[in-house]
Amino acid sequence: MNVIATCVLRGSSSRDFYDVEVYVILVNYLVDLSAIDEALDAHIRWLDEQYDAGLFLASGRREPRTGGIIFAVGDRAAIDAAVARDPFAERSLAHHEVIEFHPSRLGGPLDADSIRDVVR
Repeated sequence: MNVIATCVLRGSSSRDFYDVEVYVILVNYLVDLSAIDEALDAHIRWLDEQYDAGLFLASGRREPRTGGIIFAVGDRAAIDAAVARDPFAERSLAHHEVIEFHPSRLGGPLDADSIRDVVR
């Protein structure tokens, strides 16, 4: 299912309509960091694949280091399939919570043509 989100562009009175599905993926570690570190190279390769496929917009560690956060766009089934292939998930090292997000405004660095082009 596609989601229609109205994004009010910073510094503009115009409104653009986006047909986009946006997700926040919360990654919560289930094991000691030593086990996470052992799987980190495989996880980074997986992240690279998702960026290359156009699914991921941003990712990084949480502080304190209890997991990570990923911003993703695309079809929910594709996002769920990608998450299932994360080595952290395959090895039961982390739990992934996928949260659908409906952006209504963009600001600061997100209010840029490159970001708007992704979510159009």
